[in-house]
Amino acid sequence: MQSAWFRPESPTETLELRFPPYQVRIAGGNLRKLAVAFQKQAVESVRISTKSERMSQGDGPTWIASIEVEEDKQDAGADESAP
Repeated sequence: MQSAWFRPESPTETLELRFPPYQVRIAGGNLRKLAVAFQKQAVESVRISTKSERMSQGDGPTWIASIEVEEDKQDAGADESAP
């Protein structure tokens, strides 16, 4: 992991992670603990929470509504041009 940004906007928080050449965006709630776990390299896996998990957790544990992965075209192009 190259970098991480935690955006605590309410009601949905966002965690942005950079794993060159990929940018990962995780949206959900109570993501601060997940952000710290990523920084400590203590995360084995993540998954989207079911609708019932999200509704029952409210302000409790971390929940994930979506995970988006994008390839950074600038980084991908640099790898392709390497000898």
